[in-house]
Amino acid sequence: STNGMFQNDDNATFIGQFDKDPIGNFSVVYPNDGNYTGEVNDDFERNGFGTMNWLNGDRYEGEWVKDKKHGHGKFFNAQKNNSFVGTFAKGMFVHA
Repeated sequence: STNGMFQNDDNATFIGQFDKDPIGNFSVVYPNDGNYTGEVNDDFERNGFGTMNWLNGDRYEGEWVKDKKHGHGKFFNAQKNNSFVGTFAKGMFVHA
């Protein structure tokens, strides 16, 4: 395995460890969205545990499946200055 950098068609930059496919945690910069630190899948989607910080100040720390908040997590809404902790499914908060 080797450390490296990959840039996708949307100009997102992925920095982490590769061995043909991504391994472990990555630092990802989405130029028009924010940054993410955590696990990704072979398609470079947020997948597993990670933290996303959006440019507007929102933050999600928790589980991801195929680029969507899915599983247990905590979402902080910067505009409303409140947090949701609980279960997310396909990107949406389901219940505490």
